[in-house]
Amino acid sequence: MERLKRWRVGEGTQDVDMGPVVDESQFRKDLEYVEVGKAEGAKLVHGGSTIPGEGYFVEPTVFEGVSRNMRLFKRGDLRSHPGDNGGQGLR
Repeated sequence: MERLKRWRVGEGTQDVDMGPVVDESQFRKDLEYVEVGKAEGAKLVHGGSTIPGEGYFVEPTVFEGVSRNMRLFKRGDLRSHPGDNGGQGLR
């Protein structure tokens, strides 16, 4: 988690760890899924907010307590990462 907190988010033309969301439609879907995760009982432990500025930027986002029956788990374009919490992290 400490490494994630140091990630640089910015334009893909810069030396960054994470670029912008591809378009407004995907940006809105990503933010919707942050709310879906919280509503279904997953714990938001990092990120989940927009980053001010020009473009479609969302903070690197991590949930804990994501179970297989949650929409976050089933969504194919999100990447699940096992961690110290038994594989319940989702970025």
